[in-house]
This record gives sequence, C-alpha cells and structure tokens, in this order.
Amino acid sequence: MLKLGSLFSRTNETQSADRCRGEDLISKLRDPHFLPSFSELSERLHQISFSDQSKWLELIDDPSRRVFEFLTKEYVNALSGYLSQRAFELGGTPENPITILEVGAGNGRLSHFLTQSLAERSEGRVKLIAVDSGEWELDSSFPVERLDHHAALSKYQPQMVIFSWMPPNQDYTRDFRQAPSVQEYVLIGEADQNTCGDPWETWGKAQMAYDEDVAEVRWIAPHEADGFVRHEHEELRELQLSRLSIVFFLERSTTVSFIRSEKGGNVD
Repeated sequence: MLKLGSLFSRTNETQSADRCRGEDLISKLRDPHFLPSFSELSERLHQISFSDQSKWLELIDDPSRRVFEFLTKEYVNALSGYLSQRAFELGGTPENPITILEVGAGNGRLSHFLTQSLAERSEGRVKLIAVDSGEWELDSSFPVERLDHHAALSKYQPQMVIFSWMPPNQDYTRDFRQAPSVQEYVLIGEADQNTCGDPWETWGKAQMAYDEDVAEVRWIAPHEADGFVRHEHEELRELQLSRLSIVFFLERSTTVSFIRSEKGGNVD
C-alpha cells in the first residue's frame, strides 16, 4: 500500500518537475527565433497554476516585446497554407506576386515565420511586408518598416492585409476597405469584443439587439455595407493560443477573414 507521505512526496515532485519544464519553456519563448509546437505550448499553458502565473505574466507584459498571440509551428503553417491558396485565387504569379501587408507587426515575428513557410508553399506568388508605426516602441527582432497603416496602404497597395491583435477600442478596418487594392483582410485575436478593435466597427457585432419602438430592426454591419463578407477560420482557431490562456485561463483567440465581394452574403 502506498503511504500518504509517499503520495504527497510524489505529488510535490511532479509539481516541481512541471514547474521546471514551464520555466524552461518560458526561457525558450524569450528567444524571438524559437517557434514551439502547439502540443508542447498548449500542455504548459493548461497547467499554469496561480503560483507560477506571475512568471508567465512577466513574459507577455514585457514592454519591449508584448505577447498577445503565442505563435506555433502548426498555426503558422496552416495560416501560410491559406494565404498561399488565396494568392493563387487572386492571380499571384512568380513574375507578379500579390502583396500581403502586415500592419501593426510589432517585432516582426509573425511575418518572419510566415515568410519562411510561404517560401515553401506559395511558389513565389506572395510578397509579404511587415510595417509598424513604432508607437509602442517594441524591439524589432526582424525586419519591420516604420510606417503607419495609412502610409503603408498607399505605398504598397496590397491585395491582402493582416492585423494581429488590433488595439482595444480602435478600428483600422474601415481604412483597409477603402483601399481599392485590398481584396481581403485577416484579423487575428479575440473577435466581437473591444479587446481587439471595436465590436461593431471592426467585427460587425451589434451591441443593441432590438428597439421596442421599431417594428423591425435590420443591422447592416460596416463591412457588409462596404461589400465585404466575413469568413470564420475554424481550422485555424483550433491551433491558436493567446495571452488569454494565462490571464483568464481560457482561449478565445481566432482568425477571421473579410473578403471583398460584390454579391455580399456568407462565404462557405
């Protein structure tokens, strides 16, 4: 029979081992060139206890880097696969590649790893450019051009735009839609909340459902009025991990496309 003292000892040993592995992973994640697998990162994030939460908070709240989305090999490869498909559909060729612009690129990690993956998948149909206004004064671990999104849209006239974790209560998507070259923009982060952008202006999430004084209320979201259609990427959402896993012990990050369409309606 296993003695109670032995059980407690083994439990403590297990917790100590988990803590050591967690600290080792945190150390690796401080290296901007390190890209973990989904399984190893997911396992650690779902084992965070209140006692070691502070170390993870130090990682994500480091003012020189700011972690909102935890990138993984699987997510980067899946996203680059989608971008490669869209580049083909939008007529990109090795001689005339489409331009994908990442705005608010921060330290450039997403564009860096996407560029590596796209080099293997897109057959030269994509040119990816990372820009950031520099307002947050983040360290640039990879090439990032210091431009705000207005200047970048004008300079590069991209066919696609990516924005990961738009600042709270701010909306940039109206400017994307008004750029004639933009056929699609991809938003990464917590959808339909003010955590990323504005619930209505960015995501088309109505904040008032019904007015009793009006017989019928029809909501036309800003993106719909501008001829863009929202498309949920469930296959990508399943591979996403974010700071919400640490702060609130839940996961609500997702990837959503808004595609220009004259017909409107839903995209299957």
